[in-house]
Amino acid sequence: MNKFFQPENPVIRFLSCFCDLMFTNALFIICSLPVFTIGASITSMYHVIFKLQDREDSYIYKMFFESFRNNFKQATTIWIPFLLLTGFFAGDLYIIYNVIDASYSWMQFPVWFLLILVFCIQIYAFPQIAKFESDIKRLILNSLLLAVGNFPTTIFFTFIPIAIIYFAAQTGKRMVMIGSLFLFFGFAAIAYLYAMFFKRIFERCMPKEELTKEEMSKEDMTDEQPK
Repeated sequence: MNKFFQPENPVIRFLSCFCDLMFTNALFIICSLPVFTIGASITSMYHVIFKLQDREDSYIYKMFFESFRNNFKQATTIWIPFLLLTGFFAGDLYIIYNVIDASYSWMQFPVWFLLILVFCIQIYAFPQIAKFESDIKRLILNSLLLAVGNFPTTIFFTFIPIAIIYFAAQTGKRMVMIGSLFLFFGFAAIAYLYAMFFKRIFERCMPKEELTKEEMSKEDMTDEQPK
């Protein structure tokens, strides 16, 4: 009986991970309420999940808010333009479908292309902020290259939210069910799934000289030690 409650037990590990995801999900939702902080919240959520997958024991809220504080400026600088561009393109699509003449319906295709491009860059940008030190220009370029270079995975990442939204929109009961799942652990669960792919992609595709933020901090600590 004592062996069942040991941390190495797969059942205990699963339950512990599930609770961690619920807590991370709650922090993400709370910190995303102002809307303009969503980018920093996504980054912090990935930071925590990368740590969980590496089995690094620490307090969830400490890891989350440490990343939120350290990455707020860069994540927000990425998020706000993406949010504005998404709203702009969505408005264009509304006008094309509901306002202008049907003969101009061909205009939807370049708009859809740009909207999907913005979404794909977003998918890869925030996990990179959580994992690596990089400037904005390099971050966007890397995100674009990763999205194109891992096209099947990018399609999968794009399909998941579309499928969930489509399923939820069918009936009111489904919408309530999906909403309840996301309220408790859904955002963190999807991020956990995506993070498993991101870790492999980063290990395979990112330059060897690119240092993670953990490695950067270790080097800084080494440099600060008296000789």
